[in-house]
Amino acid sequence: MFLSVSEFLALLGMAGVGISAAEYLRRRSSRVAIDLLSGAILGFTALLLSGVTSMPDARAGPLLLCGIIAGPLGAAVAFFVAIFDVSGGTLSLGRGSILVTTLYLVAGLIAVHLFRLKRERMLSPKDLAVYLVTSLLCALLAHYALRSPVPLIEHLTSSTLLVLLTVIVMAFAVRVADNSLMLKRSSRRLELAERAGNLGFVEYDLRSGQLDWNERAILLHGLDRETFSSTYGDWRGSIHPNDLERVEIELQIAIESENRIGLNYRTNMPDEQMRFLRMDATILRDRGGLPVRLVGVVIDVTEVHNQQNELVTAQDIAAQSQRLETVGKLTGGVAHEFNNILAIITGNLELLQDEFRSGEPDRHSAEEMIDASLKASQRGATLTRSMLAYARRAKLDPEPTDINQTVRDTKNWIQHTLPKNITLISNLDTSLRTARLDRSSLQIALVNLIFNASESMPDGGQLEIRTENYSIKGKNNELDLPPGDYVRLSVRDTGTGIAPETLPFIFDPFFTTKPVGQGSGLGLSMVQGFAKQSGGAVQVCSRTGKGTLVTLSFPAEAGIAATRSPSREETSAQTEEQPARILLVEDEPEVLKVLQRTLTGVGYEILTASSGDDALALVKADQSKLDLVVTDIVMPGLLQGPQLARELRKISPELPLIFLSGYAADTRGEVEGLQPGDIRLMKPVARADLLAAVTRVLKSRARTSA
Repeated sequence: MFLSVSEFLALLGMAGVGISAAEYLRRRSSRVAIDLLSGAILGFTALLLSGVTSMPDARAGPLLLCGIIAGPLGAAVAFFVAIFDVSGGTLSLGRGSILVTTLYLVAGLIAVHLFRLKRERMLSPKDLAVYLVTSLLCALLAHYALRSPVPLIEHLTSSTLLVLLTVIVMAFAVRVADNSLMLKRSSRRLELAERAGNLGFVEYDLRSGQLDWNERAILLHGLDRETFSSTYGDWRGSIHPNDLERVEIELQIAIESENRIGLNYRTNMPDEQMRFLRMDATILRDRGGLPVRLVGVVIDVTEVHNQQNELVTAQDIAAQSQRLETVGKLTGGVAHEFNNILAIITGNLELLQDEFRSGEPDRHSAEEMIDASLKASQRGATLTRSMLAYARRAKLDPEPTDINQTVRDTKNWIQHTLPKNITLISNLDTSLRTARLDRSSLQIALVNLIFNASESMPDGGQLEIRTENYSIKGKNNELDLPPGDYVRLSVRDTGTGIAPETLPFIFDPFFTTKPVGQGSGLGLSMVQGFAKQSGGAVQVCSRTGKGTLVTLSFPAEAGIAATRSPSREETSAQTEEQPARILLVEDEPEVLKVLQRTLTGVGYEILTASSGDDALALVKADQSKLDLVVTDIVMPGLLQGPQLARELRKISPELPLIFLSGYAADTRGEVEGLQPGDIRLMKPVARADLLAAVTRVLKSRARTSA
């Protein structure tokens, strides 16, 4: 019996290999052809299992499995093969009594039925029990009907056990075929995905430091397969030096506490071109939670990075165009305001001149005229400063912003540019929270809304600016903003309103209802873009003939906007025994005279120069110690203010400087070469502001020296 079983197992193993190959081919070739092949393989297996002395019903096991695996067609082939004996090189009907033939036929029909069940659902233990019971019944029927000389237990074992073992072997063979095919398909899909997406696959063994990268990953990092040592040093050496420290810190943080990591870094290529890469990876850990491997993909995002830069450049150009367009609208009103300012200053100076020429002037009258002139000049300085700040080109710099203060600053100068028949009022919430915004962009948006409102009121009206705090409770809101605290900035007018058919298009770039040449159509588009970039939204409500309300909403920060006023240190005359020596550098002679008189009037010793080149030559020729340099930023000659500062600090590294400029950008720390501790003042500089800055610098220098 054991020999018979051994032979059976060997033959069954061969059948398993055949079925595995058949299953593999079934999924890749003609179904009918493979079913026929499966039937032939199992049919001959059943025939060989019978032998000369074995009971013929031993063939029932392979026949059952053939029907289940290969279906009706395969079962039919196996059935007809199994009932024939091969002897003497000819086919003849063997011990195929009607009972045995019927037995095989029943087994085949049951198998076909189970084949249909298998297509509808997965085979279950219940199905296997049916196979086993069927085999037992067939074996009992054959044993008693044929009066087999083989003992019943051996007969049942050799029959039923063969069926069960056949089931197991065939299931295993099918599974091996499926797994092999799935593995090849997955490998093929992975290869196609790699080619289609230009993906670099990376693996990094965190314990050994070994890398396992595909060819694409190596090329993306500018490395050569011939010299690639598969160590962490290869990866580290390919990262741009300016990104290396950041990447290693982010990698270490992810390894210690995260399961996923996303890295952006640059790499230098052999052709000296810079490439921008993005790596997304997973940190694999052992059962103890310790990191063991990093697995991920890397892609080339250089083109995306370049497109983003081009987009930013285009946005900057559009923003600057919008600024200049608005400045053009302001020109008439600003010119009118400056004419009024000049009229006040000129008129008072002429009156003062007449009083001096006519004899002893009235002191009280003279003071009034001087005060009026000073106030007018300060008004002009404020207007100029605001216009320069508005028109300047600068990068977005979000910071906690007091929207109320921005409204006040804008209102102070823009109200002079509006038609006299428009009343500009503000209703500001004194407890308004701060919002993280770019102040320049906020002012641009506000100015756009104010001008749009004023243009909608050709016959005059009221323009109101309002601020308030509010909260959004639920997720489903008309602004599509997440729940939280917000600040609201609204501009309302009593103008003509917006036509309903026009309202859906007002935020489209370049959309305008104005005549050609009178508007770019970028105003409201940029307002909406600014609101979205700031995490907020914009909403417009309008009624024809009644007016328009435009509301900007921004996420509020935790604090309340504090009302800030610039601190001013007390100014005092020079009281030291040895006066401080100050070098004044200014190319405008009249401005230089005013500055010199201001500082000598409080006791300072003043040296003057009309350019950076003259100033440097004077310092090199004069060996006396300087306590402070006050210099213009833009001057004729080779040495501008920042360059002069660098040259002077080569001689005296601790020398403090105060910079003066008529350009708004120069006073906001955007000039290369200026140090954070340097003081920058905007022209025209008030006497008190200049003296306060000088006093502050000299006191700080004295404390440092002490």
